[in-house]
Order: sequence, then C-alpha cells, then structure tokens
Amino acid sequence: MEGKLSRVSQSLKPSPIQQLSLLAQNSNAINLAEGFPDFPAPPNIKSAAISAIQSDLNQYRHVQGICERLAKKMKEMHGLDVDPLTDIAICCGQSEAFAAAVFATIDPGDEVLLFEPVYETYEACIRMVGGIPIFVMLDPPHWTLNVEKFRNSFTSRTKAVVLNSPHNPTGKVFKKDELAAIAEACHSLDCLAITDEVKILSM
Repeated sequence: MEGKLSRVSQSLKPSPIQQLSLLAQNSNAINLAEGFPDFPAPPNIKSAAISAIQSDLNQYRHVQGICERLAKKMKEMHGLDVDPLTDIAICCGQSEAFAAAVFATIDPGDEVLLFEPVYETYEACIRMVGGIPIFVMLDPPHWTLNVEKFRNSFTSRTKAVVLNSPHNPTGKVFKKDELAAIAEACHSLDCLAITDEVKILSM
C-alpha cells in the first residue's frame, strides 16, 4: 500500500481511545475509556432480534417508519416541525452521523469551532473534508464557556459550531445561559450548530 494512500488518510492519527481499550484488554484492567453498558439488553429487544433472525428478515429495508417516529419525537421534545423524508437520516451510531453531517455541510476552507478538550474524532473528520478546526478552550476547573472568547473565535469563514452535552471528555453539562449564548451566536452570525446529543435521554 506504500504510495497508495491519500494525503488525508496519511495525516490521520490512531485513536487514543482504541489504544487505551486495547491496553486495558491486554492488561486485564478496568476500562474507563469507553461507555460499556453494565446491564443486559431488555428482554423484548433480544426477543425481537431473535425473531427477526429466525424469520429471515435479512434484506435491505426502508427506514421511513423510524423517520416518522423521530419526527414526531422532535415535535414532542423540541416543538420542531421536521420533514421525515428530507430532514432525518438514520445512521449507525454517533461517528457515522457526525461524519454525514460534516460531509453534507463543510467545504474546503470552512472553519468549524470545537470546544476544547475535544472528542477525538471531530477534528479528524473535519480535516478529511478540508475544513479547518478552530479550538475554543473551556475554562477549568468547571469547564465554563467564556462567551467573549467564544464570540471572538468567529471569522467570516466560520461555517459551524460543534456542541456535545454532556461534553466529551469532561462530562460537563452546558448551562442554559451558555447554550443560549451559543444559539444566539449561531443565529446572528448565520452559522450551523452541529449537536452531538448521544446522552440526551440519560441526563
């Protein structure tokens, strides 16, 4: 494969989380690098999966029904009217969903604001499409958002702000006034907010 990989793929670094997980596995250590469930899957879900396998439900399927339910949920939770045909995409986990959002919205040269410390996959994904990560450091020890520093990070090339709350890796839950400041900046400066809310229902 020497000489066959793109410059982008050669610039990517190994995942520290995966490296730590492998080290923990080989050392019989307790792994705090990933969110492993410590409870069994609900019986009804296991039964449904077994039934699907035994019924040979192994073809490509449309996900329209799931999209319609999610659109209804968005209305119930956030008061948003979303079109299940054009506004919702079903993805295999956070990493694919984030990549899809970045590939759909970020062009080469676009700047994307990231709150630091930052979840490792964000930067690599943005760089893959030619975007430019701009890091906004949260203030320790409680990882508070300095609104002035945040606003000063915007330029004419800023396309999006990435937000995840609870924040990975600090665990910080952004306060209402911080979220309002982020929303106001995105609205007034015509920027996208790419939100990673994988833990939203566990808060």
